[in-house]
Amino acid sequence: MDKQDIFQQVLTRLQDQCSTMQQAAQSSHDAATGSESKSEGKYDTRGLEASYLASAQAEQYENLKQAIHNLNGFIVSNGGEISHVQLGNIVEVESGGYIQHYFLLPSGGGVSLDYEGQDIITVTPDTPVYKAILGCNKGDLVEEQDLVILDIL
Repeated sequence: MDKQDIFQQVLTRLQDQCSTMQQAAQSSHDAATGSESKSEGKYDTRGLEASYLASAQAEQYENLKQAIHNLNGFIVSNGGEISHVQLGNIVEVESGGYIQHYFLLPSGGGVSLDYEGQDIITVTPDTPVYKAILGCNKGDLVEEQDLVILDIL
């Protein structure tokens, strides 16, 4: 697996999500401040609901921007013998007969990719699976996540 290529795909996916979220946030903002959202009675909450949606989407947009910013300075290494799981690794695990790959990144968690027929999911330091596998070695059983470390790339 080419980690640099996978990393670029993750970054591109986040940038696409960020662009989509920016457009959605702008549309929600326009809906919240437009004439259609003007209250027609004391129980009409369309404007309030639209403003909550706009606020949440704007927050998600900012989170995506920050994740992209954090990843732009991150360097992914493709070489060398890896003795234990650390930030920047892709970790192949088996759980219940299913093989999964986790890409440990500082931000941008939850991105799922199909790379050469392999499922890869990005995980970040705030996720339980990241915390559970960090520092593990190839062959380790991670009981709290019910998985076995098969390989570290």
